[in-house]
Amino acid sequence: MALVIEDGSIVVGANSYVTIAEYNAWADARFGAARATAPSDDAATEALILRAMDYFEEQIFKGTK
Repeated sequence: MALVIEDGSIVVGANSYVTIAEYNAWADARFGAARATAPSDDAATEALILRAMDYFEEQIFKGTK
């Protein structure tokens, strides 16, 4: 399943707020060489992002989305 990025313009069918490149940059900046458990390829990274989005979207926040 390909990531469809929500960029603030109400993208129909969006399933993520970040791209694979953005996720990798975030993880590299925080963990660097200690990132021993990095996903093996883009498909694994995508699956990780989708699981994170499932968790994030289940959370309750004040206000509206």
